[in-house]
Amino acid sequence: MAGIPPPAYYHPASAPPSPPASNSPSPSPSPLPSNRHKPRRARDLPPALAALLTTYNTTVRTYGPSAPEAFSIEDLLWHNHFSQSPVFSAAHTAQITHGRDSSETIRALHSLARNLSDKQDFAMALALYTICLSRETRVYGNMHPQTLRSMSGLAFAYQNVGKDGDALEMYERALSGWGDVVNVYTVRARINVASIYADNRRFGDAEEVLRRTVQEAGGKLGSGHESTKLATHNLGFLLRALGRGGEAAGTVRCREGNVSYVGWIGDEKGEFDSLFVRFGIYFDNRFPYCLNDVSSAENE
Repeated sequence: MAGIPPPAYYHPASAPPSPPASNSPSPSPSPLPSNRHKPRRARDLPPALAALLTTYNTTVRTYGPSAPEAFSIEDLLWHNHFSQSPVFSAAHTAQITHGRDSSETIRALHSLARNLSDKQDFAMALALYTICLSRETRVYGNMHPQTLRSMSGLAFAYQNVGKDGDALEMYERALSGWGDVVNVYTVRARINVASIYADNRRFGDAEEVLRRTVQEAGGKLGSGHESTKLATHNLGFLLRALGRGGEAAGTVRCREGNVSYVGWIGDEKGEFDSLFVRFGIYFDNRFPYCLNDVSSAENE
């Protein structure tokens, strides 16, 4: 299922922002374009890029993002796959002008990764988020909000190319970094964790995550916050899909801008596919369900 993209956020023009220090409520996220909620399973990476990216990830895990070996492979990635395309011109210019690890270059690179994700080019977004995360780790550290946001962006890319295990690992890293902070990023990360659980028929785990998310988001952000309503909607949809509609009587409609989120189950053949966050975008507030004995799957 597609998941919920991390909300837009501000990159500093020079100095990085201060680390999270409180649980103060976050503002509602920016309106999200409907093309972020199409079904996943984007095209694969080109084989050469995929192989080099795997080598890069292994090197970073083994030696760290600041190791000379990591820099060498990062240079190969950049010059062989990114620097020549017009799409990457702004990031390439920033790197030449300001340097590899400057805030300007990191900002341009992250903006490009997000734009590719918006256009559903999740495979290339995944590659760029990987490099961006390494650079932010070097510059800001593992626990910095900007680094944690990149983890969510990378997790979302993994989720949308079907790499659920990698996505879960990255979401968990981001949530661990945020600690007890409850904000838009943590709420949406947990919503997506629940969606991965549901995709893999771990319905009990999905329900547990969503109940906790609704409780924490309601307490910190307020029941009227769009992220709280989105979590509440997904919990209600899960309960309805599992034949426990009576527990879902309090579910709400969720809107961001002029977009209304509606749960969807079933593929073109009406077969069970996924529970909630494969969002169709409707404007007539319908809930089209196509259920084939979903409740029995809870015990599988």
